[in-house]
Amino acid sequence: MIATGPVANRKYTRLLLAQRTAFNTFIPFDQEGGALLFHWPGYVFLLDGKGAVRKTIRIYEEFDEGKLPSLNAYEPVLLGAALGPGGTLLLAVRGRDGVLKSHDFYPAPEVDGTSTFDPEVSINRAKDRLRQFSEIEWWEIDIESGDLSHSENAPFNSPFCLLNSRGENLFADGFPFIVEASGQVRMMNN
Repeated sequence: MIATGPVANRKYTRLLLAQRTAFNTFIPFDQEGGALLFHWPGYVFLLDGKGAVRKTIRIYEEFDEGKLPSLNAYEPVLLGAALGPGGTLLLAVRGRDGVLKSHDFYPAPEVDGTSTFDPEVSINRAKDRLRQFSEIEWWEIDIESGDLSHSENAPFNSPFCLLNSRGENLFADGFPFIVEASGQVRMMNN
């Protein structure tokens, strides 16, 4: 049986948003084609106007195909993406250590071999990973060439950390943002 009504709709909308942001997103380009983003491993596929892959990009080279079978042993790479001025795709990305090393210190119970799954342990370890590894990095992809570059300076008005001053996750419901013509980032959930 499927629940209906405003509360159920809100619940399923959040679930769909979580699934969309956790797994993949398609961003159409103004002319033709687009980008298909796989958030967890940090893969971006630039597509031509017919949907064929014209370039494959991995944000972190260390996150190769060998790591794909054990995705839940890592944190998601891509937080969000938006088209920027001048033919770029701006990417908000978890810091390298947050993605690749945080589970070394705070492993998820389902990954570390714990015999029984305890949701409280899982939640507490996820909070610990977030507290210790909350850095946001900003990257850009040139849509035409497919070149990926790390932005040394975060875009104006963009967050640099996933936590607020009280240690709470600012983006528990997703990381939607837009880039205005001036290059300024505007978060859509705050």
